[in-house]
This record gives sequence, C-alpha cells and structure tokens, in this order.
Amino acid sequence: MGIPFAPTLRRWLRSIRRPAARASTLTALDDDLRAALLELLEGASLPPACERDRDILAHDLRTAATATDAAPLVRRITELVVTANERETQTLERGLVTYARQLTALDAHLRAEDASRADVATEQTTLEQQVHERVRDIRRAVRGEIGADNEGSGPRVVESHLARIVGQLRSFSARQNERLQSAEAEARELRERLREAEAETTRLRRSVMEHKSRAAVDGLTGIPNRQAYDERFDTELARRDRHSLDLALVVTDIDHFKRINDQHGHMAGDRVLGGVAATLRENVRASDFIARYGGEEFVVLLPETAGDGGREVAEKLRRAVREQAYEVTPGEPVQVTLSAGVTEVQSGDTRTTAFERADQALYDAKRAGRDRVMVRLR
Repeated sequence: MGIPFAPTLRRWLRSIRRPAARASTLTALDDDLRAALLELLEGASLPPACERDRDILAHDLRTAATATDAAPLVRRITELVVTANERETQTLERGLVTYARQLTALDAHLRAEDASRADVATEQTTLEQQVHERVRDIRRAVRGEIGADNEGSGPRVVESHLARIVGQLRSFSARQNERLQSAEAEARELRERLREAEAETTRLRRSVMEHKSRAAVDGLTGIPNRQAYDERFDTELARRDRHSLDLALVVTDIDHFKRINDQHGHMAGDRVLGGVAATLRENVRASDFIARYGGEEFVVLLPETAGDGGREVAEKLRRAVREQAYEVTPGEPVQVTLSAGVTEVQSGDTRTTAFERADQALYDAKRAGRDRVMVRLR
C-alpha cells in the first residue's frame, strides 16, 4: 500500500524526455507523482542546516501546478541531497585527516623512543666497559703493578682513575637528563595532540549519531520511518525466534486519504498524517513500535503479542483515530478512519512474508468497506 515513488519518478522522467510526450507535461501534476516527490524529500536524511531548504521545496512541490513546474524541483531535491551528503563526507574526511595526523605523530614518538633506548643501551655498555677498565687499573695500582714509570705514584694513579670515572658518570647523567627532558616535552606535545583527537572523535561520533537518528525518523510525522521499521523488525524477529515469543504485526492505512488532499490541499493532508501518527503513538505501549511505512500507511510491531492481542490493539487504534477530530485548517475539523490488517509472525517468516500477509489482511478490510480490522494468520 506504500507509494512506490522510485518507479513513479522513473516513468515520469522518461516520459518528459520524449518529444511527442512533452505537451502532456503541461497538464496538472499527477497526485501520485506529487506524493512520491514529497515522500522522497521528507525521507531524505538532511542536517539541521538544510531543513529550511527542505521546507521551501516541500511548499513549492505542494503548489506546483504542472509536471513542467515539478521538473526543476526534482533537480533542486537532487542538489539538496547531494549537498547534504557532501557535508557529511567532509566531516568524516576531516576526522580521518585528524586521526592520520595523530597516528603519524604517535608513530614518530615511538620511533624516537626506540632510538633513544638503543642509544642509552649503547652508552651504558660503553660506560660499564670504561668503569671496569678504570677499576682494573686501580687494582693494579694498589698491587704496585703500575708505578712512577707510568702515571706517577700509586695514590696518584688511583685518584686519576677515580676522577675519570666520576667524569664519565657525570657526562652519562647529563646526557640522560637531556634525553629525559626531551622525552617529557615530546610526551606533553603528544598528549595535547591526543586530546585534540579525542575531542574530534567525540564531535564526529555525535555527528554520526545525529545523522543516524535523523535517517531513522520520518521528517513529516516525527515517528520512525521505514528504514527504522526494517531494522526493528529484524531485531524483534530474532528475539522472537530465540525465546519462542509471540510477535504481532499491524499494517494500517488512512481511508480515502486522496480525498482529503483533493478537497483540502496537500498541506491539510500533511497535518492529518501528523495528527494520526500522534494518535497512534499515544495508544500503544512503550515496548511497541510504530512507524510510517510510506504515504498514508503505518505499521505497528507488538512484541509478546499473539494474533488475538494484535486484533485488540488494532481495534483500539482504529477507534482512537475515528473519535479524534483533525483540523485541516483552524476551525475546520475532519473525521478520519483507518483500515487495518493484522498477522501473527510465524516460524520461518521473513520481514517480507509477514508484511505481505498483514497487507493482504488490510486489503481484506478495504474490500469489506473500510474502517475495520481484518486478520490473516496464515
């Protein structure tokens, strides 16, 4: 029952390219095409900076009189979506550049540390050899093996070697202090760069989460969209299969919605969609999941609920919408009714098979006169 906007747009774009068909584009803009374009625009994931452009485009689409008027709007929609995607790409690229820069700095620091440790090890070995030589010479001087013929008397030889040892130790200590100070400076710089990278990571993660959140929300009604429904259905199906739980699916559709658009305008239709979405959301449990599937169609997932329970919930939603007055303009309410199809998810079901069964039940309700609930369990 959702509007297949991609095929609709493709057929229309092909038709306006044919010379023989261009005269037809001066006719009134087809309602299905208008709805498809609006759905495409509303479903696009855009950053807050693009929301005003989205609203302007939506207004222009609703007021476009002919298909020819709509042609430049399609190009503007494309440019808007491309621009938004480019902004997200630039954000990710900036994050990647920051990470690359910090990783390069970290790699250089670690290489310098390795080289410094190698230098220290070499100097320690050299120092040990020199100290051993001096100690050996001191022992020889004490035993009288080194005398005046070499470096003077025994005590002077000992004093000379001790002075050399002290000098070598001081030189080694000075070089170690220089290395330590250099290492501390590099560590401070690296910590600062890592703090910058952490801040950039936090900002990027927030941006990605906001983008993901926007992508899962229907721009018109503020409830989850079809993408979010697909993900949630898969999650609930896995949970149902893992724990052998019941799971019911309700597919609802606003009756005679095209009539509302024709009689009151598309903006009035948008207000009705928003109002119905709010009514549905207020009448389900916190554990239930409601989404706009497309056009005037909504889906409701009812975890731990069998087919009979799904029928009861669908009846409750149908009555709640029927009893609510929705203002298309201030002081001008209209009555809206829903038809609903219910199914219970079975072992071996997929997202497609379960939806098709509930959708057939919805068609049953439409054929039976609308404003009612029908169930198909198999």
